[in-house]
Amino acid sequence: MNNNDKRLAIFSDLEYFAFYGFPDFDDEQRLQYFSFDEKEWNVILKCRSLHARVYCALQIGYFKAKNTFFSFSLNRAEVRADVKFLLTTCFKNKALQKFDLTKHEIYTQRQAICHLFDYYFWTNEMSAELSQRAKKSVTRDIAPNFIVYELLTFLKNERIIRPGYTTLQKIIGKTLTKERERLRIQLIRNLTEADTQELNRLLKTENTLSELAALKQDAKNFDSHVMENERKKHKALRPIYEVAKKVLPKLEISQQNIDHYASLANYYTVYEFERFEEEQRYLYLLCYAFKRYQQITDTLIDALDFNVKKLEDEIKGRAKEQLAYDHLKVDKQVGRLILIYVDDDLSENLTLRELRQMAYEILPKNSIKIVGEKLVNKTKRDQELQWKERDKASRRYTHHLRPLLEMIEFDSRLTNNSLLAAIQWMKKVFKKGESLAQQDFGEFPQAIISKRLRPYLITKNKEGEEIIDPRRYEILVYRQIIKQIQTGALHVESSTKHKTFYTQRR
Repeated sequence: MNNNDKRLAIFSDLEYFAFYGFPDFDDEQRLQYFSFDEKEWNVILKCRSLHARVYCALQIGYFKAKNTFFSFSLNRAEVRADVKFLLTTCFKNKALQKFDLTKHEIYTQRQAICHLFDYYFWTNEMSAELSQRAKKSVTRDIAPNFIVYELLTFLKNERIIRPGYTTLQKIIGKTLTKERERLRIQLIRNLTEADTQELNRLLKTENTLSELAALKQDAKNFDSHVMENERKKHKALRPIYEVAKKVLPKLEISQQNIDHYASLANYYTVYEFERFEEEQRYLYLLCYAFKRYQQITDTLIDALDFNVKKLEDEIKGRAKEQLAYDHLKVDKQVGRLILIYVDDDLSENLTLRELRQMAYEILPKNSIKIVGEKLVNKTKRDQELQWKERDKASRRYTHHLRPLLEMIEFDSRLTNNSLLAAIQWMKKVFKKGESLAQQDFGEFPQAIISKRLRPYLITKNKEGEEIIDPRRYEILVYRQIIKQIQTGALHVESSTKHKTFYTQRR
């Protein structure tokens, strides 16, 4: 970058050249930018000397390319090729006289060019307007590059020639300083002593370095041991997340800026953190805890989804195999039964009693009844087999899914969501250290049990009283969670991927 200023870097080298670098035309670009229409020629021809006309033609071409003006002389090395092109194509190879233009002549040309293209000169009085716009932009995105592009877009839309690079540096630098001070004051006002103690705890506990480093690592898979570590992180961040949820809205910063400050927590070491001013450290930690907690929540939800689908696929696969095996066992006997009715060797005078007797010799009466019901009620039989397979796998459901359920804070935009009521009830039971098997029939929220599923979840004991199978009830809840997460009926506010965009109405 052709700039020795030690102020804030707001452009890359390429961006700096694009906006402030002297034009470097190739032959094709010279044909494009040094092709003048009638109005442009009128401005050029108003200049009295050839030297002035060539200079004006250069200014017009450069302005069309960059929408700004450059200071140069016709002897400058960078313009020699452009001057030669103009003399050859526009001025019939006339020879230039050796003299320079006055500042007044150059400024007069610029005024005419601005009028020609409907542009306005930048004035120092416009700094206040840019500062106000920078102040608004910084709350959306703290990145200097974002702010400068917002300002340049405004200037372009208003057709104002952009100011010098150092002017933009100063405006953005002051804006960032004021924003840091604003956030510092807001943090002082809104963080209680208990809040700061909680934030300091994360940095001052005995195993701080290893704990914070572990918090920065993403889960590699959904294995139970990996998820156990994710739950520990989730639990460790929960108190600070609650502080962040309360304080961050009062800071009036965008999600983009929260992400930016959170990323700085990943960048700096704990040792470097402790060298920052308190409020700066608190800001980074709050944003980090807020974002990281949501990311881990997403991981826990994804793990729940993965494990439910994996178990259900296995269950349905085994049930399908069992159903196919059952059919295979009875197909031969059923085939023999059917062939009785097309056997030409049998007398047509056989009575129904005789036909039945022949059928019972192939399959006993009770077996025929069972096989017939299986064939007629194939779907029901499939469900029976699936629930029996779930019974066998119930410990796996509990082992992989219950710890995730206890960590995730589900919510719903639907009034009286029966699944949400079941989830909250189950959590209360588990929190008390009790099992679902210890609960009375009437305590189970039963609205989630459809009429179709009642035969598989509700039976009667020896006394004829209705009872709920607690293992199947818990599995049903997990299955319904995945369905409602997918439809949006259930959401998680402490998530990024599964939060609602609707207003809650309770």
